[in-house]
Amino acid sequence: MAGGVAKGLLRQEGERGGSRYVLSDEVLLRAGSSGLEARGRQRQMLLDEVRRKGSISTVEGTVLLGEQVPIVRHLLNDLVRAQLIVAAGKTRGRR
Repeated sequence: MAGGVAKGLLRQEGERGGSRYVLSDEVLLRAGSSGLEARGRQRQMLLDEVRRKGSISTVEGTVLLGEQVPIVRHLLNDLVRAQLIVAAGKTRGRR
């Protein structure tokens, strides 16, 4: 990952075992905003559904958004990292 950071493609957040890499602001600018806006709308739809129902599973999110499981899981994890929702459970029953 260090190569991506050195080239300005990635930005490191955190240190050592707690670190993660995200796309740099430059990459996001060059990629355009349409994809980012779509993901933002999808995150908002998931958040609205959680507020309405109290919880949502990944599978329920796939039905709501019409997306594949990994994408919905990523969006839900983004909401957890932003502390907008709390994940309950550790296995397939996680909500």
